[in-house]
Amino acid sequence: MDKEKFLPCFYDQELREKLWGLFNSVGDDAQKFAEVSNNWVEIKCVMAGCNEKWNLVKYNNNIYVEIQIVVDKNNMGVLFHEVFHSAFHKSPLWHSDDLHQNRYNGRGMWGEAFCDAFRYFMEEKLLDKDNQDKKSQFFENLTDCLTMSPEEIQDRFPAHNDSDHPGCHNLKFKIPTSIIIKKVNRDYGKFKNLWKELNEEYDRQSCDFLADYFNFRMKEEQKRLNCRR
Repeated sequence: MDKEKFLPCFYDQELREKLWGLFNSVGDDAQKFAEVSNNWVEIKCVMAGCNEKWNLVKYNNNIYVEIQIVVDKNNMGVLFHEVFHSAFHKSPLWHSDDLHQNRYNGRGMWGEAFCDAFRYFMEEKLLDKDNQDKKSQFFENLTDCLTMSPEEIQDRFPAHNDSDHPGCHNLKFKIPTSIIIKKVNRDYGKFKNLWKELNEEYDRQSCDFLADYFNFRMKEEQKRLNCRR
Protein backbone atom coordinates (compact mmCIF):
# COMPACT_ATOMS: atom_id res chain seq x y z
CA MET A 1 0.00 0.00 0.00
CA ASP A 2 1.24 3.49 -0.82
CA LYS A 3 2.20 5.42 2.28
CA GLU A 4 0.13 8.46 1.27
CA LYS A 5 -2.99 6.28 1.66
CA PHE A 6 -2.12 5.40 5.25
CA LEU A 7 -3.81 7.79 7.69
CA PRO A 8 -3.58 10.69 5.21
CA CYS A 9 -3.41 14.14 6.81
CA PHE A 10 -3.42 12.65 10.31
CA TYR A 11 -2.43 15.42 12.72
CA ASP A 12 0.14 13.48 14.80
CA GLN A 13 2.92 12.64 12.35
CA GLU A 14 5.05 10.88 14.96
CA LEU A 15 2.22 8.49 15.81
CA ARG A 16 1.44 8.05 12.11
CA GLU A 17 5.06 7.01 11.46
CA LYS A 18 4.93 4.56 14.37
CA LEU A 19 1.71 3.00 13.10
CA TRP A 20 3.03 2.86 9.54
CA GLY A 21 5.98 0.79 10.71
CA LEU A 22 3.71 -1.50 12.71
CA PHE A 23 1.32 -1.83 9.77
CA ASN A 24 4.11 -3.11 7.54
CA SER A 25 5.42 -5.49 10.20
CA VAL A 26 2.04 -7.08 10.96
CA GLY A 27 1.14 -7.07 7.26
CA ASP A 28 4.17 -9.21 6.49
CA ASP A 29 3.17 -11.65 9.24
CA ALA A 30 -0.50 -11.75 8.24
CA GLN A 31 0.27 -12.43 4.58
CA LYS A 32 2.18 -15.55 5.59
CA PHE A 33 -1.08 -16.93 6.98
CA ALA A 34 -2.82 -16.18 3.69
CA GLU A 35 -0.17 -18.15 1.80
CA VAL A 36 -1.63 -21.34 3.28
CA SER A 37 -4.27 -21.15 0.56
CA ASN A 38 -2.61 -18.40 -1.51
CA ASN A 39 -5.29 -15.92 -0.50
CA TRP A 40 -4.84 -12.33 0.55
CA VAL A 41 -7.21 -9.41 0.15
CA GLU A 42 -5.15 -6.33 -0.65
CA ILE A 43 -5.46 -3.35 1.68
CA LYS A 44 -5.73 -0.12 -0.31
CA CYS A 45 -6.04 2.46 2.45
CA VAL A 46 -6.22 2.98 6.21
CA MET A 47 -8.29 5.87 7.52
CA ALA A 48 -8.83 7.41 10.96
CA GLY A 49 -12.43 7.24 12.15
CA CYS A 50 -14.77 6.88 15.09
CA ASN A 51 -14.78 3.06 15.09
CA GLU A 52 -13.03 0.04 13.61
CA LYS A 53 -14.09 -1.32 10.21
CA TRP A 54 -12.75 -3.70 7.59
CA ASN A 55 -14.64 -2.84 4.40
CA LEU A 56 -14.55 -5.06 1.34
CA VAL A 57 -14.78 -3.10 -1.90
CA LYS A 58 -15.54 -4.65 -5.30
CA TYR A 59 -14.51 -2.74 -8.43
CA ASN A 60 -14.16 -4.01 -12.02
CA ASN A 61 -14.16 -7.66 -10.90
CA ASN A 62 -11.40 -6.92 -8.37
CA ILE A 63 -11.73 -6.77 -4.62
CA TYR A 64 -9.72 -4.79 -2.14
CA VAL A 65 -10.04 -3.50 1.41
CA GLU A 66 -10.41 -0.16 3.12
CA ILE A 67 -9.68 -0.13 6.86
CA GLN A 68 -10.90 2.40 9.39
CA ILE A 69 -9.49 2.55 12.92
CA VAL A 70 -9.73 4.73 16.00
CA VAL A 71 -6.19 6.04 16.35
CA ASP A 72 -5.01 5.80 19.96
CA LYS A 73 -1.40 5.46 21.07
CA ASN A 74 -2.59 3.32 23.99
CA ASN A 75 -4.57 0.95 21.75
CA MET A 76 -2.49 0.52 18.60
CA GLY A 77 -3.32 -3.18 18.40
CA VAL A 78 -6.73 -2.48 16.84
CA LEU A 79 -4.81 -2.11 13.59
CA PHE A 80 -3.39 -5.62 13.95
CA HIS A 81 -6.89 -7.13 14.29
CA GLU A 82 -8.20 -5.39 11.18
CA VAL A 83 -5.17 -6.36 9.08
CA PHE A 84 -5.67 -10.06 9.85
CA HIS A 85 -9.17 -9.97 8.38
CA SER A 86 -7.42 -9.80 4.99
CA ALA A 87 -5.94 -13.24 5.70
CA PHE A 88 -9.10 -14.74 7.18
CA HIS A 89 -11.61 -13.53 4.59
CA LYS A 90 -10.60 -15.85 1.74
CA SER A 91 -9.44 -18.76 3.88
CA PRO A 92 -11.47 -21.98 4.04
CA LEU A 93 -12.31 -21.11 7.65
CA TRP A 94 -14.29 -18.09 6.45
CA HIS A 95 -17.10 -20.52 5.68
CA SER A 96 -17.43 -21.15 9.40
CA ASP A 97 -19.05 -17.73 9.49
CA ASP A 98 -20.93 -17.97 6.22
CA LEU A 99 -22.33 -21.51 6.05
CA HIS A 100 -25.80 -22.08 7.52
CA GLN A 101 -25.76 -18.56 8.92
CA ASN A 102 -28.64 -17.79 11.23
CA ARG A 103 -29.56 -15.30 13.91
CA TYR A 104 -27.00 -16.67 16.34
CA ASN A 105 -23.87 -17.77 14.51
CA GLY A 106 -23.96 -14.58 12.47
CA ARG A 107 -23.31 -12.83 15.78
CA GLY A 108 -20.51 -15.17 16.83
CA MET A 109 -17.98 -15.14 14.04
CA TRP A 110 -14.89 -17.26 14.65
CA GLY A 111 -13.05 -14.83 12.40
CA GLU A 112 -13.18 -12.20 15.13
CA ALA A 113 -11.54 -14.63 17.55
CA PHE A 114 -8.75 -15.51 15.11
CA CYS A 115 -8.14 -11.82 14.41
CA ASP A 116 -7.97 -11.10 18.12
CA ALA A 117 -5.61 -14.04 18.67
CA PHE A 118 -3.31 -12.67 15.94
CA ARG A 119 -3.54 -9.22 17.56
CA TYR A 120 -2.56 -10.72 20.91
CA PHE A 121 0.57 -12.35 19.49
CA MET A 122 1.54 -9.22 17.56
CA GLU A 123 1.19 -7.02 20.64
CA GLU A 124 3.34 -9.49 22.54
CA LYS A 125 5.92 -9.45 19.75
CA LEU A 126 6.01 -5.78 18.78
CA LEU A 127 4.88 -3.60 21.66
CA ASP A 128 6.39 -2.62 25.01
CA LYS A 129 9.93 -2.61 23.63
CA ASP A 130 12.19 -0.54 25.88
CA ASN A 131 9.02 0.64 27.64
CA GLN A 132 8.21 2.99 24.74
CA ASP A 133 5.12 1.31 23.32
CA LYS A 134 2.71 -0.02 25.91
CA LYS A 135 0.55 -3.07 25.40
CA SER A 136 -3.16 -2.30 25.42
CA GLN A 137 -5.84 -2.94 28.01
CA PHE A 138 -7.13 -5.53 25.53
CA PHE A 139 -3.87 -7.45 25.93
CA GLU A 140 -3.96 -7.26 29.72
CA ASN A 141 -7.60 -8.38 29.87
CA LEU A 142 -7.01 -11.28 27.51
CA THR A 143 -3.96 -12.38 29.47
CA ASP A 144 -6.24 -12.61 32.51
CA CYS A 145 -8.75 -14.62 30.47
CA LEU A 146 -6.13 -17.28 29.76
CA THR A 147 -6.40 -18.38 33.39
CA MET A 148 -10.21 -18.49 33.39
CA SER A 149 -13.03 -20.74 32.26
CA PRO A 150 -15.75 -19.31 29.98
CA GLU A 151 -18.02 -18.97 32.99
CA GLU A 152 -15.36 -17.07 34.92
CA ILE A 153 -14.80 -14.75 31.96
CA GLN A 154 -18.52 -13.94 31.88
CA ASP A 155 -18.41 -13.10 35.59
CA ARG A 156 -15.20 -11.05 35.33
CA PHE A 157 -16.26 -8.98 32.29
CA PRO A 158 -20.03 -8.51 32.67
CA ALA A 159 -20.51 -5.15 30.94
CA HIS A 160 -19.94 -3.83 27.42
CA ASN A 161 -21.37 -1.05 25.28
CA ASP A 162 -23.68 -3.34 23.39
CA SER A 163 -27.44 -3.52 23.07
CA ASP A 164 -27.31 -7.29 23.61
CA HIS A 165 -27.05 -9.16 26.87
CA PRO A 166 -23.52 -8.16 28.03
CA GLY A 167 -22.34 -11.76 27.82
CA CYS A 168 -22.88 -11.78 24.04
CA HIS A 169 -19.75 -9.73 23.47
CA ASN A 170 -17.65 -12.22 25.43
CA LEU A 171 -19.07 -15.10 23.37
CA LYS A 172 -17.85 -13.40 20.20
CA PHE A 173 -14.47 -12.14 21.39
CA LYS A 174 -12.84 -12.94 24.75
CA ILE A 175 -13.99 -16.53 25.23
CA PRO A 176 -13.20 -18.04 21.80
CA THR A 177 -9.99 -15.99 21.55
CA SER A 178 -8.78 -17.30 24.90
CA ILE A 179 -9.67 -20.85 23.85
CA ILE A 180 -7.58 -20.53 20.69
CA ILE A 181 -4.56 -19.07 22.51
CA LYS A 182 -4.72 -21.69 25.27
CA LYS A 183 -4.97 -24.42 22.62
CA VAL A 184 -1.51 -23.43 21.36
CA ASN A 185 -0.06 -22.84 24.86
CA ARG A 186 0.40 -19.13 24.10
CA ASP A 187 2.99 -20.01 21.44
CA TYR A 188 2.93 -18.02 18.19
CA GLY A 189 4.66 -20.75 16.21
CA LYS A 190 2.04 -23.27 17.32
CA PHE A 191 -0.68 -20.76 16.42
CA LYS A 192 0.67 -20.64 12.86
CA ASN A 193 0.76 -24.44 12.72
CA LEU A 194 -2.79 -24.66 14.07
CA TRP A 195 -4.00 -22.23 11.40
CA LYS A 196 -2.44 -24.37 8.67
CA GLU A 197 -3.87 -27.57 10.13
CA LEU A 198 -7.41 -26.19 10.45
CA ASN A 199 -7.42 -24.73 6.94
CA GLU A 200 -6.24 -28.04 5.48
CA GLU A 201 -8.76 -30.14 7.41
CA TYR A 202 -11.79 -27.83 7.37
CA ASP A 203 -14.97 -29.48 6.11
CA ARG A 204 -16.98 -26.83 4.28
CA GLN A 205 -20.13 -28.89 4.70
CA SER A 206 -19.94 -28.78 8.49
CA CYS A 207 -20.98 -25.58 10.24
CA ASP A 208 -19.86 -27.19 13.53
CA PHE A 209 -16.27 -27.96 12.52
CA LEU A 210 -14.66 -25.28 14.68
CA ALA A 211 -17.18 -25.75 17.50
CA ASP A 212 -16.30 -29.45 17.59
CA TYR A 213 -12.55 -28.84 17.34
CA PHE A 214 -12.44 -26.30 20.17
CA ASN A 215 -15.29 -27.87 22.15
CA PHE A 216 -17.07 -24.55 22.43
CA ARG A 217 -20.74 -24.42 21.46
CA MET A 218 -20.91 -20.76 20.53
CA LYS A 219 -24.25 -20.88 18.72
CA GLU A 220 -25.98 -22.68 21.56
CA GLU A 221 -24.67 -20.15 24.08
CA GLN A 222 -25.75 -17.26 21.87
CA LYS A 223 -29.21 -18.73 21.57
CA ARG A 224 -29.43 -19.14 25.33
CA LEU A 225 -28.65 -15.45 25.83
CA ASN A 226 -30.84 -14.41 22.86
CA CYS A 227 -27.95 -12.60 21.18
CA ARG A 228 -28.95 -10.60 18.15
CA ARG A 229 -27.38 -11.15 14.77
